[in-house]
Amino acid sequence: MSTIQETGNGKKRIVIVGAGFAGIHTYMELHRQMHGRKDIFITLINKNDYFLFVPMIHEVAMGNLLPGSITQSLRVLPQCCLSDFIEGDVTSVDFDNQTIKYKQSHKVDVSDNDFGVRELSYDYLVLAPGAKINYFGVEGAEENALVLQDLNDAKKIKNHMLHRFEEAQTIEDEDKKKEILTFIIIGGGATGVEICGEMADVFNKELKNVYPELYPLSSVKLIHAGEMLISPTVPWFAERTKNILEKKGKIEIMLNSRVSKIEKNTVWIGDKKVVGGTVVWAGGALASDLEVSASKVFKRDERSNRVVTNRFLQLPEYPNVFPLGDFAWVPEKDKPDSAYPTRAQFATREGFFAGRNIKRLIDGDTNLEEFVWQDQGFIVSLGKGGALASVFGLRLSGFIAWWFYRTAYLSKILGTRAKIRTALEWTLNLFLPRDLSEL
Repeated sequence: MSTIQETGNGKKRIVIVGAGFAGIHTYMELHRQMHGRKDIFITLINKNDYFLFVPMIHEVAMGNLLPGSITQSLRVLPQCCLSDFIEGDVTSVDFDNQTIKYKQSHKVDVSDNDFGVRELSYDYLVLAPGAKINYFGVEGAEENALVLQDLNDAKKIKNHMLHRFEEAQTIEDEDKKKEILTFIIIGGGATGVEICGEMADVFNKELKNVYPELYPLSSVKLIHAGEMLISPTVPWFAERTKNILEKKGKIEIMLNSRVSKIEKNTVWIGDKKVVGGTVVWAGGALASDLEVSASKVFKRDERSNRVVTNRFLQLPEYPNVFPLGDFAWVPEKDKPDSAYPTRAQFATREGFFAGRNIKRLIDGDTNLEEFVWQDQGFIVSLGKGGALASVFGLRLSGFIAWWFYRTAYLSKILGTRAKIRTALEWTLNLFLPRDLSEL
């Protein structure tokens, strides 16, 4: 393993782990607050060299957008304050010694027996490594189901869908064709219903035109453990979501159906068997299980595995550490026993507050800003012309919500190139078939 990297010259090293919404916006706020200062050294570490706009990843999986439309190279961030960018995967953190270990994505030194493992010191640490898939202990889920968490997952789902239709063409038995063309989505949260909505659209239009003889045999089954889709606390959202999806004509919704086991192309709900050619798990997420070494005991939320912070976004036992995003359990201002949601808008604001508070600590100012954020609303896309939105107390559905979804998300995409590319692809999709080529 290489020696610890030091900045020297008395500079404060700020290390940001993760380039999602929280990590990127922490850096952007540090850039705004500390531009031109020579007493800091900022390092950004991410496993990929791009920022991924995760809320629209389902559109890549279903051919609405190309991968480049929802990514932005980290190398085009303002470089004036970014002292070092490392493309690598952080494997562990030592809070007591203020070091992290990471493995470089690309092996540089062929003589290095540690295959690129490095150690890095920090004075201030922003921990935003994201989340991992939560399989809820369901036997066989990890081995036999596709997921949708990153670009590689989106590519796998799209390619797999196309391969299933191609495979069905070569089979004569109609029952076997139906089985191959049955797509099972597990989980009726936002990710699950968005996949279902887009998948039904591509079946009803593009794949119907390409495979007219197979179209009547294709179907989507949405399996959800709860009584209502999306959120059990908002019946309006659940009912409208169910209605919109069912009107598409290809989707069977199975509520109160808790999956107990998944085998290859088979889902078990107790003793009931559901057979299909594709299984996609959209059942939820847990905070990253990043290995942490610490002599002081810090709290994690048992249900989500998120690290509990104080209201200033610090780890109370280690106030120079700022867990953010999916990794953080941030107490609500007026309800300290509840946490803020882990949606993108909250992660973005956490980055803003963390950047400002780090700047204050470096300047010797202990009067930190308390994190508070009013939920701006919730949007879910259900395919072409269909969406639901609850924004500033207003409830929108149908085309208006769909238009609002696209307008709002287009404004949040990072990078002018990505914004223009997304707008152009969406415009083309209004008049032309979506892209059915493999990724």
